[in-house]
Amino acid sequence: MEVNIEDVIKRNSKATETTKNPNNATTYSHVFLRIQPFFTAFPQPPSSESPAEAPKHLQFLIYLFDPVHKLTHSTVTQAVPSRWLAIWDEYDWVEDVIADALRVGIEVIGQEYVVARMGWDAKGGEHSKEASTNVDVAEKEEKAERSS
Repeated sequence: MEVNIEDVIKRNSKATETTKNPNNATTYSHVFLRIQPFFTAFPQPPSSESPAEAPKHLQFLIYLFDPVHKLTHSTVTQAVPSRWLAIWDEYDWVEDVIADALRVGIEVIGQEYVVARMGWDAKGGEHSKEASTNVDVAEKEEKAERSS
């Protein structure tokens, strides 16, 4: 998965740039998000009524990469029974459930990214030295742009 992301970054020359808007306190960073569906099976205890066949479930691996800040995050979404895919055309709720699983996964990975960028994941609630340095540098650059 990382190899594919690196290929995309090589094709996008702006991927390693961070731009700031001088009119407001907005910073634009390029991040890459890969969503990979996969099937998994969760073993179930055998019952007297049916053989112990593990039902398959659809899940998504979500991978986020920020090449400028060298941040990588990944997560796996909630499982959705794969047998629901066969009834997707008949029932709209199947699409809603799959979309919700993706939405929550993306929200989680997005928040992980924000936590890392802000340095909130450092022990004791203190900003990590790297995150503080990034914020300090960004503030100095912003002040320099305003004064020019």
